[in-house]
Amino acid sequence: MKKVFALVIPAILVMSVMASTPVMAGVQISPSTADSAYAKKILDMADNAKLRVEALLRGIRSNSTLMLNQTINSTVLSLMDSTTGAFTNATNILQWAHSNFTERNYTETVRLSLESMQIFREIYATLNQLIEEEEEWLQGQGLLVAMNCALERLQKMNESISSLSTNIETPMGYLNEAKKLLNLTEATLLLQQGNVSEVAHRLAEANRLMNQATHALKLKAQEQVQARIDQYLQKLERNRERIIERLNATGINATELFAQYEFRNMGEFNQSMNSLQQMVKAHAALGQFKKAYALLNSMANLTQNLEFRLKKFLFPTPILPSPPQGEPGLQVSVKKLSIGSALTLVVTVNNTGNATIIFPNSAFGITIEKKSNGEWVNYYTPISAQVLVSLKPGEIGKVQILLSAPQSNGLGKMKINIFQSASGEYKVTAHGWVQGTYEPVSSSAEFNIP
Repeated sequence: MKKVFALVIPAILVMSVMASTPVMAGVQISPSTADSAYAKKILDMADNAKLRVEALLRGIRSNSTLMLNQTINSTVLSLMDSTTGAFTNATNILQWAHSNFTERNYTETVRLSLESMQIFREIYATLNQLIEEEEEWLQGQGLLVAMNCALERLQKMNESISSLSTNIETPMGYLNEAKKLLNLTEATLLLQQGNVSEVAHRLAEANRLMNQATHALKLKAQEQVQARIDQYLQKLERNRERIIERLNATGINATELFAQYEFRNMGEFNQSMNSLQQMVKAHAALGQFKKAYALLNSMANLTQNLEFRLKKFLFPTPILPSPPQGEPGLQVSVKKLSIGSALTLVVTVNNTGNATIIFPNSAFGITIEKKSNGEWVNYYTPISAQVLVSLKPGEIGKVQILLSAPQSNGLGKMKINIFQSASGEYKVTAHGWVQGTYEPVSSSAEFNIP
């Protein structure tokens, strides 16, 4: 099409010159005014007009896009037939003009040249209208294709929204309005009426509504995640308050307890927990939810470990023992499974005695220690549901622990115990007590990484 218009533009310029050249202020051309130079100029302009219209005809015949539309194709063929006669007629008149110029009949040369240019002008006008119709048809077809793509996008969004259980009235309203605008039947009818701008407007408005729906869904998702993070923080805050209340009520040496986590006192522990909370909120506000959840897991590990240590402080000996229920026996084993680059520990806890054993949580009271300078140092406590679980004689329980990459939280002396894939010697221990007698029962198994 660019080639066609490149031919059309010079033709327009020629036609405009042709329209203004022959008659000036109503003065008729006479033999005295139509001299050789003037007649030659008009004759050359007529020759140029013929050449350019001829090139335009060739361009249209070779233009494949015109043939895509059956209606336009039939119009082209019909137009070519009618144009051929007119073009031949104009060419013959131009030839007579050349003959008159050779015979020095300059007035007749000018008249015939102008007559041929007038026919060339009419041919051009007809062909130009055809080109405009073809361009409009192509634009309409492109809009219909774009509407189909928009409908596919809308269908996928509807499927995604239907699986959500949250308040989705607002995004669904946007999508319903967009669907009305993407009515292909109405769009086709509008294009047949030549109303391309209305179809383009409907498509743009539908895309705008779908973008609004996407934005509304994103906000809803962020609100949900933020709500879960807030609930998690509240739960951790209640756990911390419970630990502080127990410490204040028992009067045990809190400094000794917190020193195991490199806190100098309870105040430093509270300050570190507050700092972690602020970091979680900051990450959530920036949409960095993975980082927020990583810090939450670290806080949960710490508070769970503190609760377990506090129980050992508060209940060092059995209380009101009842008659023995049997001979306790507990066995712990560790198996390392490698899946790609990930390493998973499978800890198996087996009740090998004839007494039921109670455990403080769903992870069977497991703790993991690491050997440092010849001593076992507490290293990691798995996150688990804080409910009592039991293993009857002969029963087996399993806990899987996925090793994580090293992390740093930048809180000075505070160190959060996260099980990392650092090389070294480790020991996993399951802690429980015999049902009825509260006799402590534990068993350990050592393993190395790597």
